[in-house]
Amino acid sequence: MNTINSSEAFETNIETWRNSHATGEAFVRPTVYARRAVPDWLVERVQKIDRLGQLEANWDSYGARKVQPLSIQYAKSALCNLGVIVGVRSPTISATPDGFVSLGWGNGEATMDLDILPDGRMAFSYLNEADSSKDIESTTSDLGRVIALLTQW
Repeated sequence: MNTINSSEAFETNIETWRNSHATGEAFVRPTVYARRAVPDWLVERVQKIDRLGQLEANWDSYGARKVQPLSIQYAKSALCNLGVIVGVRSPTISATPDGFVSLGWGNGEATMDLDILPDGRMAFSYLNEADSSKDIESTTSDLGRVIALLTQW
């Protein structure tokens, strides 16, 4: 694992949590723990997000938009904040036809897809194969809400 300035990462996450409380969204937040070091997968995943910026318009031959620079910037920031949380695993990284960065996680029972919008909001879908009453599709700017979903499985 790569070492980081853990107090800086911790402060960033604390600020994210403080800001998320101002949104008024009601749901239970889990107790989360910050890692003491950056996970091995994080640097490679951030580099992959950067490479998405090299895709030209129509990269999928169906008219896909070029990946938007602000989506790339916000995706790297979100991933760095998520990467220091114990329980958050390495996501898949891809581009959407709309020009957004998409992060994805799955564990065989549940999947979560997180599209990073160029205004900093995150459109997500959480699908639970075992209990569809837990399925959620929403848009949020609250990283705490994403952390709550990713650390419950």
